[in-house]
Amino acid sequence: MRRVALVFVVVALLAACGSDDGDEDVAAGPPPTEDAPSPPGRPAEITGPVATLQQAPESTADEPCPPAGSADQAVSSDDEQCPTGAASAGSGSLRIDEGTGTYTSAIARVDDGTTVLRRRADAYEPASFADVQVGARVEVWFEGAVGESSPVQGRAAAVVLEV
Repeated sequence: MRRVALVFVVVALLAACGSDDGDEDVAAGPPPTEDAPSPPGRPAEITGPVATLQQAPESTADEPCPPAGSADQAVSSDDEQCPTGAASAGSGSLRIDEGTGTYTSAIARVDDGTTVLRRRADAYEPASFADVQVGARVEVWFEGAVGESSPVQGRAAAVVLEV
């Protein structure tokens, strides 16, 4: 009797996994066209409304920091230190609290390497972090390690604004 129950459980689990015949679309939205910008070809890790935005502070120094490792860069702990990586106007972070997908809440860091797009009816178009507004619905794909805190935190590979 136990064997029958075990076989039933295994068959049910395998049936629930389904099969991937490659016919279904991986990412929602319009299909990419050649040379057109598009998000990664996998489902977004989180989709939902932006709860908060934080713009990264821009560098305000009049002179650039000396190259890393140079004698000019040596400072005491009392001296003002050069920032490690000045932020651009297109960087910061966004938080989603009521999302769907792999995560239900997340903080995504956006930098110059993040692809920011706006979804139109039949295509994607380039956008910027400045176009993201609180309340806007976005899809986020992470790249690299994601801190499994609450909410999860990581670097956004791509952000798509849903229009």
